[in-house]
Amino acid sequence: MKVYFKRFICLLLVVCLTLGGVWYIDRVLRLKRVDGILTMQNFYAQPKESVDVLFIGNSHSGINIDTATLWNNYGISSYNLWGGVQPLWNSYYFLIEALKYQRPEVVVLEITAASSDYEYSEEQNQLKNTAGMKLSKTKLEAVKVSAPKDRWLDLFFGLPLYHGRFDEVEQKDFENFPWSDGLENFKGSYLLYGVGNYRFESAEGVNENQEIMEKEREYLIKIIKLCEEEKLPLMLLKTPALERHDAQKIYNTVAEIADVHSLPFINMNLMDNELGITENDWSLDRHMNGEGARKVADWLGKYLTENYDLTDHRSDTAYDSWFINARTINNDYLAAITDAENFFTELDKDGNTVLLIKNSPWEGNEEYLALCGMLEKTGMDIKTLDENEHGAWLISDTVSALDHDGDIYSTELDGKALEVNFEYLTANLGGKELAWFGTSDILCVVYDEYLHNLVDITSFSQSGHYRLERAEK
Repeated sequence: MKVYFKRFICLLLVVCLTLGGVWYIDRVLRLKRVDGILTMQNFYAQPKESVDVLFIGNSHSGINIDTATLWNNYGISSYNLWGGVQPLWNSYYFLIEALKYQRPEVVVLEITAASSDYEYSEEQNQLKNTAGMKLSKTKLEAVKVSAPKDRWLDLFFGLPLYHGRFDEVEQKDFENFPWSDGLENFKGSYLLYGVGNYRFESAEGVNENQEIMEKEREYLIKIIKLCEEEKLPLMLLKTPALERHDAQKIYNTVAEIADVHSLPFINMNLMDNELGITENDWSLDRHMNGEGARKVADWLGKYLTENYDLTDHRSDTAYDSWFINARTINNDYLAAITDAENFFTELDKDGNTVLLIKNSPWEGNEEYLALCGMLEKTGMDIKTLDENEHGAWLISDTVSALDHDGDIYSTELDGKALEVNFEYLTANLGGKELAWFGTSDILCVVYDEYLHNLVDITSFSQSGHYRLERAEK
């Protein structure tokens, strides 16, 4: 009997080790896409019962609504649980999964998917909208409605579809385990920088209705019924889009459904003036850019706080992950900006510390004077800049010169020794090199003392006509 028991234990250990190894490999190889996989995967890391506003929908939700603005301006703890080209059946199962872990004060469904007309989304989108879910009955049901039967097994386990990623594995693939630090700081929204040369259509005066495709309508009603059963307030939302005229017929039908169920439906395609939306609020990929997403979020924040019982959590340290998320979003957005004027305007908003390094004298031409005007937004005194052939200044609430000994400028930043060495043309923090500025006439190092990390390094040179360039970190 003892022999059989030992064999059983050994077999059990082998099975557990095998399953654990497969799970680990799956987690490493799983695609780290923001548009569906990470949004669901990191949702599981959110503090229990902390999400007050849950957004669900497709990319128009994830890209057009800025969680940072909702937090910074209103203290709203929101999460954007979305997937790329997500149909309403996937939104339905995302919501079912979400309610296992959170009890939001309000659910906001971005309704763009109601205008879709396909039985199944493309294969890559089937994967994005299911791969982040834990293995469960909910995921199985999501898979079954998302794809033909011959793909069910592959979609449910996921690994058969991305097992060939071994050659693509990077460091970040080992940073998305349940025990990884910082997963709770991701709240699902994704800002885009840039301006597309697009004109948006008008939806005014479109009064006809068009039926919603049967499968999308079925799951819209399922979402409504689920929220009714769970006694969760539900709000329908259409964020601004470029293509509006024909789609408005669908949204007229959505409005009727909302009216039947006594639900608010906010159609922002009809609210350009109220939101302050212009042609400059769209990115190159036809979604809203960061400025547009901030306008949408600011309007939503005011509406949500006036119509729902939401708590301002900005003074509650239990919600610090939303503070970190907001700073991270804004820092990432700053680091994506390629226009100098936009860069310094954004830098003026965020409260980061700036290390400004002047490497050589230059002529006071028109391009230089334009740069000086932008540098003044950081708090830099341009007269001081002009009077020194080279130097380094640390700019936070005040402008202060660093201690100066020959070619070495030094001070303390974030509890670490900061040194700018004009002999070796390097800036070092805590003994580690931040940047080399040998090809720059001026270097702008942006550091976040709240998050304790380097945000961005920009370079401006006379030979480059003082255009913004990114320096090597």
